[in-house]
Amino acid sequence: MNGRLRILTLTACLLAAPAALAAPKLDMLLARLHLAGDGAEAARIAKAARKQWVAQGPYSARLLLLQAGRAEAAGYAETAADLRDLVVAQWPDYAFGWYRRALARFADGDMAGALADLDRALALQPLYFDALVAKGRVLLAMKRHGKAADAFSQALIIWPGMKAAKAGLKRARGRLGRRVRLLTMPRK
Repeated sequence: MNGRLRILTLTACLLAAPAALAAPKLDMLLARLHLAGDGAEAARIAKAARKQWVAQGPYSARLLLLQAGRAEAAGYAETAADLRDLVVAQWPDYAFGWYRRALARFADGDMAGALADLDRALALQPLYFDALVAKGRVLLAMKRHGKAADAFSQALIIWPGMKAAKAGLKRARGRLGRRVRLLTMPRK
């Protein structure tokens, strides 16, 4: 092997190493989160897991998402959308990119697009508890209360103390119960 090829091989290994090392760390964090409950320790573990999901993407993707957020805040919604579209097109295996685009689509009222993006994020990272809660919220907005309850329940399996998932599940079950009561109410 010549010197240049060795350098390229070493560079490729070094660039791949953070992603390869992130998976076991994320698995460990999620296992700890499952046992932590809902206190301050759980919040610290969840924050660390979120950082891992963000860090799994290349620096360029993270920078583009940061710029998208800044563009959105400055009133350049179309530019922000274009930047998020670029991230998912260039790095389709980056779950956080799909998640961020889903949140923006949800805020814009594009429920079908948000749901598709969340499904893609969850196909890449099935234990992504924030994506599960976001999916539950989208499904609630689409009046698919049973599916919403399922998404919130899945998030609670990962993080049993997650307040957003508990509140979402309560809301979804409440709407399901009201719907069942309306369907079974005798007619006068």
